[in-house]
Amino acid sequence: MAHEDNIPVQMNILKAIFSDHWSRFLKENKDKMRPVIIEEVEKFLHCGELSNGFLTFKCEACPKVKKIPIRCKGK
Repeated sequence: MAHEDNIPVQMNILKAIFSDHWSRFLKENKDKMRPVIIEEVEKFLHCGELSNGFLTFKCEACPKVKKIPIRCKGK
């Protein structure tokens, strides 16, 4: 099962869990974590945002235009 933007539902759930708890977890555990882990989670949380870049597709048969965010391709 996939979300309308072809993102697996499981990924949306995972992102929601991280979004809800990451800042508190980071605050409590930052000194125990390698910097690369923090960087990858931050990338994951911002992955798919239009502000990070996107491709625009226009339907040739109708006026519909769709913006597809560029993914971060993180670990």
